[in-house]
Amino acid sequence: MSDESTWGAGGLLFSAPNDLTIDFETNGDDFSAVFSDAQLQLGADDDTLCLRQVVAIRVPINVPKGQKLVGYRQEVSFGVTRTVGIHALLIAELAGTVKVVEYDFVAPGGDASDPISIPSTGFESPVHVFSAQGVEIAQGGLIGPVPDYEATITLMIRRRSARETGILGLEGLDVAPVFVPVT
Repeated sequence: MSDESTWGAGGLLFSAPNDLTIDFETNGDDFSAVFSDAQLQLGADDDTLCLRQVVAIRVPINVPKGQKLVGYRQEVSFGVTRTVGIHALLIAELAGTVKVVEYDFVAPGGDASDPISIPSTGFESPVHVFSAQGVEIAQGGLIGPVPDYEATITLMIRRRSARETGILGLEGLDVAPVFVPVT
């Protein structure tokens, strides 16, 4: 990695049970990981009651000379469409900070034998997470070299019965490092 670029080449560390396709893109100091096929779907035509997917990535980072890394601003984009008997869970461990987003089962109204759809808003509002890096021990941040950026994201969707349907999809992860001048 050259001294001028902030990010090195991103890579997939782990993906299970399915192998996912991830496109890594950089734009100045920011990078994005786009997950084109990270979707769990429980349909009316199958009897699967629970699905899971785990993915872990690593991207080398270079702290510019005269700067300290104080953290990362991160945005996870995902979507959920479901009936009342679907429980969806996203757990994101992003550079040492954990964020959990949960959509719990909803008590059905009326006839419990007919699943009621919860109105879909399309892709949910992105989840924003800040991960501090060495602020508490290193006098306001880390001087390079620093550990590579790593993230692990777990998706899980389950249903009460085979009549319930739902989709949980991971769209992307956007990361912006926060640098401050060395004083």
